[in-house]
Amino acid sequence: MGDGDVSTAKQLLEEAERKRHEYNSRSSSGPSSPASIESKKKEQDPDAFVKALISKCDPGSAASIDEALNEIDAVKSLPFYVRRDFFSTIRAACPYAKRLDHLLALAEANNVSFDQAIDHIQDCVSEWSGSSAYIAAEQKNVVSHLFKSKGSELFSISYGSVSREIKQLSDLCGDESFVLNHVLDTISTERLELNGEQWLQLATVLSHQTSHSASRDALENFLSGPAAGLADQIGEGAYKPDFKISDERELLVGIIWHLLGDDDAYIKWSIARALPLFVSLGLIDDLNALLAQFDRREVPALKTESYNLSFQNSQQWLLMGLARAALIHGAKLAPLKPRLFQLAARNDVHILNKRHILRCLRNIGCEAADIANLAQEVEVDPKGIAVVKGSWPKHVPAKSGFSFDYEFNKSEISHLARVFHISDGQCVDAIAHEIQRIWPSATNMDAFPGHDRYRKERTDRYEYYREHVQKHALLSAATTLRQSHPVARQSYDEDPASPFELWLNDYDVTFKDGSWLSDHKDQEPEVCGRSLLGPRVKNVESLIPTPVIFESLGILNIAESAMLPIYGQWKSPDGVYVRIETALGKPRGIVGLCQKFVRRADHDLWLPLFLHDGFDDPYRQASPFEPVVWVLENYSIGVDSREKIATDGVASRPRLGVKLLKAFGLIPDKDFREWITSHNELAMRSQVWGGDGYLTRTTTGAVIETKMVRFYGRRKTGWTGHYL
Repeated sequence: MGDGDVSTAKQLLEEAERKRHEYNSRSSSGPSSPASIESKKKEQDPDAFVKALISKCDPGSAASIDEALNEIDAVKSLPFYVRRDFFSTIRAACPYAKRLDHLLALAEANNVSFDQAIDHIQDCVSEWSGSSAYIAAEQKNVVSHLFKSKGSELFSISYGSVSREIKQLSDLCGDESFVLNHVLDTISTERLELNGEQWLQLATVLSHQTSHSASRDALENFLSGPAAGLADQIGEGAYKPDFKISDERELLVGIIWHLLGDDDAYIKWSIARALPLFVSLGLIDDLNALLAQFDRREVPALKTESYNLSFQNSQQWLLMGLARAALIHGAKLAPLKPRLFQLAARNDVHILNKRHILRCLRNIGCEAADIANLAQEVEVDPKGIAVVKGSWPKHVPAKSGFSFDYEFNKSEISHLARVFHISDGQCVDAIAHEIQRIWPSATNMDAFPGHDRYRKERTDRYEYYREHVQKHALLSAATTLRQSHPVARQSYDEDPASPFELWLNDYDVTFKDGSWLSDHKDQEPEVCGRSLLGPRVKNVESLIPTPVIFESLGILNIAESAMLPIYGQWKSPDGVYVRIETALGKPRGIVGLCQKFVRRADHDLWLPLFLHDGFDDPYRQASPFEPVVWVLENYSIGVDSREKIATDGVASRPRLGVKLLKAFGLIPDKDFREWITSHNELAMRSQVWGGDGYLTRTTTGAVIETKMVRFYGRRKTGWTGHYL
């Protein structure tokens, strides 16, 4: 081997060792290898780096600007905003005599793209307009130089549009014709090949400069070719007479009915929640016309080949929205009473919809005698309740031969069968009968679009058409079975409520009065909007002193009669997670216990938690002293405006621990928002509803930030010896 070969081999060996050290350091939890330490560069101070760059950069030279930008890109540790600061700093430091040269350099620099050059030139002209009058006279020359240097880049901008950039340049020089001439010259000279969208944008801009007759002729020529069928190909097909709707009310009612049956639960929720606005606007006749659509299965003008309207969902959500509207506006909805009574008398309306109708009529203000029969039908089991002693019902095979989706067959059918103590086969036949009553040709669920979803959560935001068919057939079958079978209760069940009512509550997502969870949402307390970090110094966050934080949260320096937070967790606007969890303890020896306690490593995890029913958790760890605290356990309650969909664990109504209520004699109001003492003094207030933690992940994968309930109480309670 010659000397050259030896030198090459040594270089290859060194390069191989360096790569090996770098590869090993990736998975190493110990100290970094010498090679990786040497490869790390010291982080640059962004401000000092930009200042040094400006000192040696010539603002009137495109080559100098390119060189400075290359240096910025070469230092990977610099933050993203250094490039922006470079342009703003060089603009401020540019000498008066070199301002025009700087504009021309920006137009010419290779490392400054076409759209970036426009933005920087506009910034310079805007900043210098008051002190450099000659710049305005040279703007056309700058635009010409920009097209000469990089005009073809106008049609290769990733996140822009041709019309937008032309508009910017036209505003810059004040002459749209001048800019368009340069655009057309660039296309002609450089023989650019444009796509259809770019030609359309260019034609749209050019139409402003042409005569009306020329624009009309161009449009007629365009529509006389293949473009005439463009709407039919990318839209919903050829024009149909169904698209012509002369009555404004018919159009509005059709759209609302279609959206109430949408697959997306949030769309249904939003439309149903907006129904009270009709009453506020005096559109009672429109609501009456909407209620008249109850048996409508599709809206022809909105019908598509790939979408079937879940019209039974439209029925349910319409009645839910009307019940809430009646709760808000009461007797104003009296014109709807005749149509509601007609629906209540029908045998093909299932029990859940009749429950919503009953709420509507009660909220409107009907006499008890007028709705007595409906209330009897909804609230009282016709065949009574039969007590069973755990025995299984006699097996009766299904006769219909109808097959359902796996999850529905496994859980929903068997659950309903237990309510009436009948076999699954009898339940299958009852549900199949309800489906075939509306769709006689259906023999299984494959007759409906959609597919069987394995382990589908009941709180999923989206619902297939076939799933909606199964759900409402289940409710209709339950209504029929209730008329012919007694409701079954196990002998060990001590709950006085009807098992059928408990079963139906799983499908009812509103409160008993027709209100929704979003109606009971308060504004966030002021302390939840406080920023807890200090001002940012360069790249370092500064912290606010502890006393200032406590004071901003309302814990220090407050009056004796003021409220202070005693439980809550949330995320502040600057991203700080806050958790407050206080305890009640007897004052005798409490100071010593607390001082001893804070020295423990797990002092932030010690507080015992009560379950939602107010009783202590028997499995919690022992604590150094016995405080009285509570944390709410969440359960399925309905539709929440923060979550925007019906979901499990949305929130819990605040219920204090049983021991706390007994010890202090606190009396809650009807909404469980405020608690008063026996002397009628306000002792505690709940200011916010919320979710079950900092972040909630829905079944669709979306992460939603939630708020916990914040409780505020007095500094000293009326019970001797206990402090908040």
